[in-house]
Amino acid sequence: MERFLEHIYYFKSQTGNVVSNDAILARLFISTLKGVVFEWFMKLHAGSIKKWVDLEKLFLAHLFEDDTEIYVATLLATEQKKEESIKTFVERFRSMALRCLSGMTQSILLETCRHNLQTTLLAQIRVTECRT
Repeated sequence: MERFLEHIYYFKSQTGNVVSNDAILARLFISTLKGVVFEWFMKLHAGSIKKWVDLEKLFLAHLFEDDTEIYVATLLATEQKKEESIKTFVERFRSMALRCLSGMTQSILLETCRHNLQTTLLAQIRVTECRT
C-alpha cells in the first residue's frame, strides 16, 4: 500500500503551503480519487469528514484494512464463484485489482474480469468467445 502513501505525499508536496484551508485541501484531494477509491469515498456517511486530517486518516485506514498484496497470477486465477452475483464478483475483483501492483491497464483488467465470469453467465448475457 506504499503507493497510497506516495499518493498522499505527492499531493501534499504539490499543494504545499499554497493551500492552508482544510475544506479546499479535502476537495482538491477528492478530485484525485479514481475508480474503486472514489466509490469508497462516495459511500462515506455525510459529516464523517470535518477536517483534512479526517479524510487522510479514513483514506489510509480503508486502504490498509486488508493490505495483502495481490500478485498478477492470483488476479488472473480469481474466478466468479458458483452462486456469486456478477456485482459481488466484480466488486471482489476490483478490490483485489486495487491491491495488485502489476501495472495492468484498465482495459486488460476489464478483459480479465470479464474472462473470469462463469461461462454460463456469459452465455446468458450473449457474450461469446472470439476464436481465431
